[in-house]
Amino acid sequence: MRRYQGGCHCGAVKVVFETDADPAGLEVRACNCGFCTRHSARTVTDSAGTLVLHDTDGAAQTYRFAMGITDFILCRHCGCYIGALMDDDGETFGIVNRRMLDERAVFTSPATSRDYSAENETGRRARRRATWTPVTWSRDVDVA
Repeated sequence: MRRYQGGCHCGAVKVVFETDADPAGLEVRACNCGFCTRHSARTVTDSAGTLVLHDTDGAAQTYRFAMGITDFILCRHCGCYIGALMDDDGETFGIVNRRMLDERAVFTSPATSRDYSAENETGRRARRRATWTPVTWSRDVDVA
C-alpha cells in the first residue's frame, strides 16, 4: 500500500490515507453541496484502502447537516476541512480532502462534479459503503 500523510494547517489533526491504487487514477470528487462548495473540497477515496485520522489534542470538531448521517471533520484551531465520516452498522467509512494531503499533487485526475441531492438515506449509505474508505479514528495518538 502507498501511504499518503497530511493534516490540517496547524498540524493538530493528521491523516494517513493508504491505497494500492495509482493516485493518478483515483477519482477526485467535487461535491456540489453547499458545505463542500464553500470549502472548495476535492475529495478522494478508495474502498480497498484505509484512512486513519489522528486527533492529538482534541482539535477535531464535527459538523452535521442535511440528513445528519455524516460527520464533517474540521480543525477547531485552524478551520481546515479534513474529510467526512459515516458510521454504518458499527463500521466507519470516510473520504479525505485531497487538499489536506502532503503529496496532493499526485492525485491528478480532474475533479468530477457530483450532485447527490436526489439520494435518500438508504441509497446514500449504500453508495458510501461501496465506495468510501474504511476508517480508523484515533485520538491522543501521534503519527510517527
